[in-house]
Amino acid sequence: MPAGQISVRTADSLFYLPAEEQRAQLERRLQVVEQRQRRSRLAAGVIRNYLDSNKQIDLEALRSRIREAPSRPVIVRQMPGYWDFSFIY
Repeated sequence: MPAGQISVRTADSLFYLPAEEQRAQLERRLQVVEQRQRRSRLAAGVIRNYLDSNKQIDLEALRSRIREAPSRPVIVRQMPGYWDFSFIY
C-alpha cells in the first residue's frame, strides 16, 4: 500500500485489532476512498465535457448531468495530467 493512504490515527486504531479484522477494516476504508475518488473524477469529467461542448452554462442542466453520471455508460481514458471522460447521452 502506498504511503499516505490512511492517517496515523487510523493506522494506530487498526494496530490493536486482530489481523483478519485489520484487513477487513483496511479494505473497507480503502474502498470508501476509491469510491470517493471515482465520484470526483466522474464529476470533473462531466463538468469538463459540459464546458467544452456548451457556449452558455445552464447550471440546472450541469447539475442534472453530474447527478446522472454514475448511472451512465462512460468511456474513460487517462491522459497526461488528467482523465478524459466520454459520456454516452
